[in-house]
Amino acid sequence: MRRLAYSDLPLENNWKPYWGTDPDARIIHFHGPKAQDIRVFQRGGDIPSQAHLVELWQRDPDAYETYAKL
Repeated sequence: MRRLAYSDLPLENNWKPYWGTDPDARIIHFHGPKAQDIRVFQRGGDIPSQAHLVELWQRDPDAYETYAKL
């Protein structure tokens, strides 16, 4: 039986907006709210069936706004 080998990516290659902003981030992983969700949240709206997305966005709304513009 063969074992699969893998290594974790450096954080800057798998950055998540709810961690804040990082000038060294190369790959932004939108795990959670997507750009269209962010615009809804910025206008004060919500997505009732997706409360967990609001919680992630609230961790760092400025970072989501920054990365959604890229």
